[in-house]
Amino acid sequence: MIEDSNFKQLAEVAEWKDSYKFDKYPPSYLVKDSQREKPITSGIYMVLEDGNNYTEYFFNPKDNKITSRKINDLDNYDLNIYWADLS
Repeated sequence: MIEDSNFKQLAEVAEWKDSYKFDKYPPSYLVKDSQREKPITSGIYMVLEDGNNYTEYFFNPKDNKITSRKINDLDNYDLNIYWADLS
């Protein structure tokens, strides 16, 4: 769940399962930076791990929408290269 400071639910990322983990890329708020090789949109980025399955999620605070995409190989995944503008 993504909640505001008053604990009001803004969005549900995924229904949680006990097998999920946030080991390598836990939820982080990243700010738009035009100096990056691939500029990003400000928002919350995270990678949800489920065994050998990985999904990247992005929460856009402008519209409270969540977008996602599958990641094939977390060992070759680099936040600076692959976290693209998913908005």
